[in-house]
Amino acid sequence: VKHSKWICRHITLFAVILLGAYWGCPIFRLFGVCCPLCGTTRAWISFLSGEIIAAFRYHLFFLISPAWFFVAAHYNVLFKRSRIIGYLLLCFAFLLAIYNLMRITGMIACVV
Repeated sequence: VKHSKWICRHITLFAVILLGAYWGCPIFRLFGVCCPLCGTTRAWISFLSGEIIAAFRYHLFFLISPAWFFVAAHYNVLFKRSRIIGYLLLCFAFLLAIYNLMRITGMIACVV
């Protein structure tokens, strides 16, 4: 039963990523504002194409985001509820929230 939960979570996450790649950001489409991860796909494409500056213009934290998602998804299994890792996850989530608020208010450009 535990393994089927993990498999369902990974399939759901993969489906959401594919939907986002095909349809674009659902939050931006529905509400017209950038989500905390808007621009990460374009940032990775730019980064892998060698356009490093363009990548950071799309999203400042695109390099850290995949690792954050992996650790957050496997937190209980990998780290046995380590407080330090938990605090680091919360700090990065808070940092993303602040960054997103700055993008929404226009303090930082949100390129979509």
